[in-house]
Amino acid sequence: MLSSLSWMVDPTLAYVLLVMGIWVGATAVLLPGTGVAEVIALLALGVSAWMLSQLSVHWLGFVVLVSGVMGFVVFPFMMPRFARWAELGLVFQLIGGLYLYIHPMNHVWVVLVMVGLAFVYNRFFLVPLMRRMQRYPQVGNDAQQLLGAVGSVTLPIVPPQRGVAQLNGELWSVKCEVAVERGASVRVVAVNGLDVRVEPIETQYS
Repeated sequence: MLSSLSWMVDPTLAYVLLVMGIWVGATAVLLPGTGVAEVIALLALGVSAWMLSQLSVHWLGFVVLVSGVMGFVVFPFMMPRFARWAELGLVFQLIGGLYLYIHPMNHVWVVLVMVGLAFVYNRFFLVPLMRRMQRYPQVGNDAQQLLGAVGSVTLPIVPPQRGVAQLNGELWSVKCEVAVERGASVRVVAVNGLDVRVEPIETQYS
């Protein structure tokens, strides 16, 4: 029985869940979405926190690791002037991963793979997506381009979670006070930066 539950105190799994939880959590903050990313991040961080509490953690290594991941993923967007220094976060992530535990438990190759994945994730997914999203406030500032627009829901809206709707030929993360099913028509009633609120269009019957 104990052997079948050994994964629950596996140091490598705890490390991977911790790093992935921070990545996903940071992405959810930078790119608010449907709430799915937030839930995944909370689950990953919650499970990793419990697992780490059962292990001999070197807390200085933990702080270095978290600082490195956050510095690499978030720093370029919070302070663009210093974005070129963000790669230092990978160094801290590497050191923190190797010295996360009092007794070395992480395989070097696992830490190197996670650092490599962080680089690929940031450069080929997060950065391009952020650059694309930076165009949205320009549209939002001219409310006439989006306010009052009618579109269809492509991802159901289940309050308080967001959904996705196609508006003016683009996909937008949207909020609504009531649940709206996929395929339903909605109208934009408020725009505040990236915060787009819609209401369902009631079908009129004669």
